[in-house]
Amino acid sequence: MDNKFRGSAFGGFNRKDVIRYLESSAAEHNHKLELLNTQLAAVTAQRDEALARADRAENALAELTGERDECLRQKQEIATRADRVPELEAELEQLRRRVAELEPDATAYVAIKERAAGIELEAHHRAQGIVDQAHAQSDQVRQQTRQWVLQVRREYDELRGLVETTVSHAAGDLDRVRQSLGNISLSMDRQNNAMDQFVRNAEKEDN
Repeated sequence: MDNKFRGSAFGGFNRKDVIRYLESSAAEHNHKLELLNTQLAAVTAQRDEALARADRAENALAELTGERDECLRQKQEIATRADRVPELEAELEQLRRRVAELEPDATAYVAIKERAAGIELEAHHRAQGIVDQAHAQSDQVRQQTRQWVLQVRREYDELRGLVETTVSHAAGDLDRVRQSLGNISLSMDRQNNAMDQFVRNAEKEDN
């Protein structure tokens, strides 16, 4: 300490000086403690940030390791495919020749298919026309049949009326014929009786 304490009742030190010294020491101690706490907080934050960076670095390293492994796998796959390039080129050339061979047949097939589709469509239209015509003719025949039935029914009614009239007249004529036949029968009976009487009288005269 630079300050020199003056004599007092406290072991040769002035009380106020001792109190000021203690207060100054306490304040200095608190200030240093605050500085240490601030530094500790800063160091702790830096440590946490460093740990976070380390975690991110580890994650990035793991991701990069995975990407590296994937790249190695793809590289190996590409190398494997590259080894098959000549074989695949040969197969491709063979397929091209096969396509060239089949192209005329494919063209003919497409033409036949289009022609078949046209024929099918035309047949459908014709069939629909025939069906429509059949429906029209059916309606016409149905109408003609209905008219014919009505005509036959009218003619039947007329004929039935005529027959009834004829039968009625014939019945009247038959009654008259029967009456005439009855009169003729009576007349013949009278003539037979007269003839018998004439014969008997003639026989009596001969005797």
